[in-house]
Amino acid sequence: MIGPASRCEFELRYGDGTTVSGYLSTEKITFETSDEGITSVPNLVFGYATNVGGNLGGQTSGVLGLGAKMTSLVNQQGSKFSYCFGSIWDLQYSHNQLIIGDGAVIEGPSTPITIVGSYYYVTLDSIRVGEKKLDISPQVFKVTKEGTGGIVIDSGATLTSLPKAAFDPLKDEVLSLMDDLVQYVGTLSSCPCFWGVIDRDLVGFPVVTFTFANGVGLALDVKSFFTPAGPHKFCMAVALSTVANLTLIGVLAQQSYNIVPMTLLGI
Repeated sequence: MIGPASRCEFELRYGDGTTVSGYLSTEKITFETSDEGITSVPNLVFGYATNVGGNLGGQTSGVLGLGAKMTSLVNQQGSKFSYCFGSIWDLQYSHNQLIIGDGAVIEGPSTPITIVGSYYYVTLDSIRVGEKKLDISPQVFKVTKEGTGGIVIDSGATLTSLPKAAFDPLKDEVLSLMDDLVQYVGTLSSCPCFWGVIDRDLVGFPVVTFTFANGVGLALDVKSFFTPAGPHKFCMAVALSTVANLTLIGVLAQQSYNIVPMTLLGI
């Protein structure tokens, strides 16, 4: 590990507002392999975090970098990787996995991906609630000529965030559907919230589908589209974007999907 006399400080800010700072270090890291063995990587660069803040929620032990920059974990190992997890709130769930190397393959539908900086950009064509396609101009999801906006698949963001021109139609449709189901109780960080229990009160709520280029659909059931906010309260897991025109697809929306960020994004 790098000694105190040669400390190299770092500070990072992620798309959803999460921040992490501390010191860069190196260490031999040991991973489990797919055949139940182990493999060790010497001198892996990682950040020794002394301060983590923002919108992580739950029990936080750090941030695992899967971005395309040189110092991310996956880029140090060759950049080919995939990940898949079930409920992010279930700490006992044993089938979450991160695969680095040749085992990361696309086996299902895929959509083109563009890597800009450390971010993985995709093309979002439309959003549906059940069979209803929301009235959102496709231009809302485009990268502008100034380089702002676009759609980023983000494993570091808990919530999905949308620009106002997409967030408002989605929020309005959800509020309309909730009229006969549960009581609206206001917002939490722009997310509409309701009294009730997701499993009990949202039986039959329509699936929300994000449709990407090539017709690839990311279908969100109630456990991916809503998140608990207390014993008898839950909120929509989609927030108003705090970055001009940028859409982030967060990890709640990615639950139960195998995500393979290469030249094509496998979903």
